[in-house]
Amino acid sequence: MNAKLYIGSMVLGLLFFTGCTKRFDTINQNPNQVTASSITSDLVLPAALHNAGAVDAGGNGVGYNWLNKWMGYWSNSGSFAPTQEESTYNITGTFQQTRWNLLYNNLNDFDVVEKKAVTEGKDFYAGIAKVMKAKYFQDLVDLFGNVPYSQAFNSVDNATPAYDDAKKTAMVTVNQTQGTGKVFRIPLAVDVYEGSSKQRYKRWLENLNDTFYFPYHNRPDLINVDGDKIVLCEKKDDKTLANFIFQYKHAGLYLDRREAIDFCSEHQDDPAALDLLKLAMKDRYFDLRKYAMDALDMAKPAVKTAVQPILEDLAHHDPYRTVQAKAIELLAEYKNPDYKSFFIQKSSDSSYSVAGSALRALGELDADEAFKLADTFSKQPAKGELLSAMVDIFIKQGDTSKFDLMIEGFDKMPMGDEKVENLPRFAMSLLKIRNDDQVKKGIDAIIRFQKTIPSSQRKEITTLINNNILDPIANRKEAMGLKVQADYIRGKIGEE
Repeated sequence: MNAKLYIGSMVLGLLFFTGCTKRFDTINQNPNQVTASSITSDLVLPAALHNAGAVDAGGNGVGYNWLNKWMGYWSNSGSFAPTQEESTYNITGTFQQTRWNLLYNNLNDFDVVEKKAVTEGKDFYAGIAKVMKAKYFQDLVDLFGNVPYSQAFNSVDNATPAYDDAKKTAMVTVNQTQGTGKVFRIPLAVDVYEGSSKQRYKRWLENLNDTFYFPYHNRPDLINVDGDKIVLCEKKDDKTLANFIFQYKHAGLYLDRREAIDFCSEHQDDPAALDLLKLAMKDRYFDLRKYAMDALDMAKPAVKTAVQPILEDLAHHDPYRTVQAKAIELLAEYKNPDYKSFFIQKSSDSSYSVAGSALRALGELDADEAFKLADTFSKQPAKGELLSAMVDIFIKQGDTSKFDLMIEGFDKMPMGDEKVENLPRFAMSLLKIRNDDQVKKGIDAIIRFQKTIPSSQRKEITTLINNNILDPIANRKEAMGLKVQADYIRGKIGEE
């Protein structure tokens, strides 16, 4: 009912005044009703200084009577009822709210004085305001700890300003989670970065849960635990994307940069993470350039579009062939006819990795041209990625007449990482061959490979080959109705 009456009275008042052609408020200005735009620093400062004295001396401010009790300098007499919050330190969310409001109200006045004085060119007034603001922020921090500072005077646009750090101290907690009950004593280097400045601290991990504190001037851009990357452990960091981007650019070690790539690879929808991966594709170390390419999710259109120019440059100009090969492999996913001549050229590269990637990429654009090149290459020794690409092309074309050459090439490859890496590809190609004799020859080649494994590792690796290669192939062959092949493979499992 009150609201209705209030609105009604406003309407009546408006109706009454519409009958007058001249209004007093259009020709007169009330000097007691200044606006924010018309007020000057010299008008605000006297009242602000007067209020400052009242706040400091008065009982409702931060006067000495209250502070002496709070600090323990004074105690209440037996006949005086103590303030429970002050005496028991049972602090609530509304503790000394009046003092908080008074201090910030005065701070706002001094902030107005400072800004007005700077605009008016009155440096003396601005200096007074700065001193008083420093004094009151010191009081607030002493009383309440973290308080709004950098965003304190923008309440119109920001009703919940951030609380700036009072202690200027970073806390780092390290938990040992091995779950064995054993606690390791580990030396640890912790690097605290503020911009380009790095401060190193040396600490010891001695408990399941250790907490360390590090001082700083400005909020750190990165706190890099295990700065030398020498602790042998599985580590989970609670860092932000911004932290990892800074780490890649400033921490500098191989593992620092690799950790950043790993994190960004999981956030490729974020433009900042994608930019970091693009930067990593140009890393000074070739292995990380390839590692960054391995991490790319080419199924995402934004990623695919963003990295294309970099891939083209790496495929043409990178000095390391493994990087070239990976870039060519990814360029194949664009199925761009303009790349055809380049793929043909690189198929004859002296690096088997580059040649193999280029031959596969060519097969995505022109299967017949790729088959012709593979047929030509089959007349001379081939190995590694090139051998694997040739096998794939012959199988896709259904030309099993070249498979004997592939078996011969696999047999002639020396024992080493390249042959071990090529084994799964060679074995999986047997799934596409239906000829019994050819499958048996392929299985025999795998068994011959097993027998060349050093005796100290043969049992372990043979078990892996049997469980992860031969047995799955036998099951697939049986499901395809090729029982003769399945039985032959199973007869070879476990053969020494």
